[in-house]
Amino acid sequence: MTHVTASLPPMRLGEIVLKTARYEELKSWYCQVLDCPSPFEHAVRAPLPQPGAPTRMCFFRLHTEPPFQDVVALFEVPGTGLEAGNDPGLHHLQLRNASINVLQERFRRLKRCGIAPHRAMDHGPSTSLYYHDPDHNLVEIASSNFGTLEETLACLASESYLRNPSGLAIDPDSWPDV
Repeated sequence: MTHVTASLPPMRLGEIVLKTARYEELKSWYCQVLDCPSPFEHAVRAPLPQPGAPTRMCFFRLHTEPPFQDVVALFEVPGTGLEAGNDPGLHHLQLRNASINVLQERFRRLKRCGIAPHRAMDHGPSTSLYYHDPDHNLVEIASSNFGTLEETLACLASESYLRNPSGLAIDPDSWPDV
């Protein structure tokens, strides 16, 4: 197979866009989870360009490093189903923290806002907390358990990881306060 883009630099993730009928509820939830109280918002003027087009949009800019940016966006699309199903689409999105200490503090802050994970795992190379947003999208908030790529690769090659790549359930409520 010929790679027509072999000489180009790799692409980076730009946006994750979720559509919802619960715009205000999702916006409030993501403001707290992403610690971004003022997303950029835009309301589409009537008439809508086409049926199913978004009526409102908001963009949470997590990181910008021109020409790149990491964005989580919400599009209000009237009529979007309110019940989670087995339809194809987004499985989950992962938000990465700089360290386990930052992950632990983020957990404590979200818990004080009434946002708690439904599952927490030590996967070996990383620790992950799994949340459901108000539309039941799965949001993984994670951090690396190691400081170097070499340590991470050694963990991935270890017998314990190969036997159980899902890792072990943990109780983040047992984390000591720092």
